[in-house]
Amino acid sequence: PSIDGRSEWSLTNRSLLIGMRSTPAGGLAAVAQEELSAIREEVGETVHLLVRDEDTQVVVSRADGVNAIRTYLGLGTRVPFHSTASGRAMLAALPADERERLLHQESSLPGFDREAVEKHVTAAITRGYAVNHGEWRSEVGGVGVAVFGGAGDLRAAVSVSLPAARL
Repeated sequence: PSIDGRSEWSLTNRSLLIGMRSTPAGGLAAVAQEELSAIREEVGETVHLLVRDEDTQVVVSRADGVNAIRTYLGLGTRVPFHSTASGRAMLAALPADERERLLHQESSLPGFDREAVEKHVTAAITRGYAVNHGEWRSEVGGVGVAVFGGAGDLRAAVSVSLPAARL
């Protein structure tokens, strides 16, 4: 109860997770969970599925790594595009005008280096996957790939996240 005797409520990540069960992202997360687990079994590291939500990405599913030292992002965590492997993979898959709009939106974020981001995105376009070496979270690296729907539309990204020393 508040000072005036009325109850106060606030939204938590629980409401986000319940809502995602009935959305396309929730369906994708359910379908992808087996694949995320298979990747985790192969590499031993944490695997995330992220979907685009307007001008950010959101973690909608995860398979935790098996090593004693591993990375962690909670479901519902919002992450930038320019400094993450998943984000760079999505940027590489977007049309140039949409990529430009998102990068302009993130240009005021701490540590944003347009030239470095352009190099990472160009490399991702060329090789089909993106990498980060601790640009978003120090000492945490990752490898990410874009996920496309049947019609070739960008649906999500999958990233393997690990301590940078193991990358």
